[in-house]
Amino acid sequence: MGDEKTNCDESALWRIAKWLLLTLGISLFCMGLCTVFIFPVAVESQIRKVCIVRAVVSGLVEQEGQGIRSLTENGGKVLKNANLREGTEMYEKWLNPPYKSKTEIYVYSVKNPDEILNGSKPEVRTIGPYVYSQKMGKEVFAKGNGTIKYASFELYTFNANKSCAECSLQHKVWIPNIVFQKFVEAASNPSMRAAQAALTSQTPFLEVSVGDMLFKGYKDPFLDKVCSIPFMSFICEAVLDLPDKIAFLADSNNTKADMLKVSTGEEDGGETLGQIETWNGEKYVPDSWWSDEFSTKVNGTDGSLYKPFIDKSDKLYIFVPGLCRSIYFIFDRDVEYKGVHGYRFIVPSNLFDWSRPENEAFCYNSGKEFFKKDEDCLPKGLIDISRCRRGEPPIIVSLPNFLFADNIVKDSVVGLNESSPEHDSIAVTLEPRTGVVLLVEKRYQINIAMWKGNEITAGIDLSRMRSCIVPVISIFTTVEIDDGSLKLLYDRLLNVEKLVSAFCITTVLIGSLISGVTVAVMCAKSSRLKRLLEKGQRQLARVSVAPDQTEKPFSMNHLNSAVH
Repeated sequence: MGDEKTNCDESALWRIAKWLLLTLGISLFCMGLCTVFIFPVAVESQIRKVCIVRAVVSGLVEQEGQGIRSLTENGGKVLKNANLREGTEMYEKWLNPPYKSKTEIYVYSVKNPDEILNGSKPEVRTIGPYVYSQKMGKEVFAKGNGTIKYASFELYTFNANKSCAECSLQHKVWIPNIVFQKFVEAASNPSMRAAQAALTSQTPFLEVSVGDMLFKGYKDPFLDKVCSIPFMSFICEAVLDLPDKIAFLADSNNTKADMLKVSTGEEDGGETLGQIETWNGEKYVPDSWWSDEFSTKVNGTDGSLYKPFIDKSDKLYIFVPGLCRSIYFIFDRDVEYKGVHGYRFIVPSNLFDWSRPENEAFCYNSGKEFFKKDEDCLPKGLIDISRCRRGEPPIIVSLPNFLFADNIVKDSVVGLNESSPEHDSIAVTLEPRTGVVLLVEKRYQINIAMWKGNEITAGIDLSRMRSCIVPVISIFTTVEIDDGSLKLLYDRLLNVEKLVSAFCITTVLIGSLISGVTVAVMCAKSSRLKRLLEKGQRQLARVSVAPDQTEKPFSMNHLNSAVH
């Protein structure tokens, strides 16, 4: 009887243990699964509150919290810093961004200026890259009511060591003469035919130094001579509202840009952080620039800030003062940048296709004929920004090597490289959940429109010249997330996610293993018990049939010992 009691106690303990093990295994398995599903939601909720690294390209990096705790606790404390409030680290890094930036400039020198006047295509020689480092900052003028008003500035510093061997700022190049073109426009007006006389004192092309044409500025050597003529002075005043010196990037170097008023994100946890409310006090650019309300509206951010939780179907709008309009990016592909998964967005190829209904308002009919007769505006890929520049110089912007432009445009100039979407397009790479800018690739080309005019018969013969768009410079700017901000992104989000993912997988595996082993043992014990019971029933049946047999009766002790 003592053995039977002991066996019964052991059996009870086993039953308790197996159910505890099974419960533990199932609990671990469920906890792992729950963590898998709940953790991403918790991360998303916290990113919305925290803006962990809302826009690293502007240095907007938040460092609150440690490890998993930073994603699940202290929401109220962090929320106070998830905007452009003065005194926060986000504000300081936005004011003086720590990112890495480099600009490469390629200059085009016209090789055949005389032949162009006789009808030949422009032939250019590419010189570069001229490499510049960039430093950017902001000056704040007003704050309040959930907005901040500021102006940005940039400082370019020439790096001769990283530039090409012949890249001297004193190097001379031949470029189209903007002042000459302004007099061609005036001379084509029947009421200003007297301007034709001024064309004899100028040349269609000028030889200038690279340093002057980029930032310092050059002065047309014939301008003072022409405008000092008594009967020409009124024409100069009417036609030439140009700066004293002409430089294609003069407004970009160490000068304050336009005044922007943007949302600080204080009212909605950062959802509207960086959205432009006014540009130079206006919600729209001047009506004279474009022809409808949609095209003149200032949309988006300044390009340094993007919302969190970006979807591949999103259109990301930014306002570009240099283009006098807002543009947008569309999803291109998934990429990996320095170990971080990102979305690469690009400017679509049809953005500058004026034949599309949504782009018609950006089509400007200047009355000049360049490539086709009776053309309403320039071919696709060419953006006429003359109306939004002082004095309306004949400046045309395109992507480098006339990317996405009509073949008739590409074939009109000799000496350019073959255009490549990978090398010549504008792109931004983002970490999609936080909106962190990992890489910006800004590329564009500045061209001068050379028009032969209408019925110019005196002074100079332009009748044989073909009107054309001549490249002057191409600019390739790369902006990268700085190492410190990248480390913060890893520490505050990516490494934590890896840790929790490993925890989830380990928990599920351990739970599955414990549950599986316990169930297997229980099934094995149950099967063995069933066989022993069947054996016992057969032995009892034989005893009842032949009670005088000497075979030892089956005891429950056998069953208990077998089970254990």
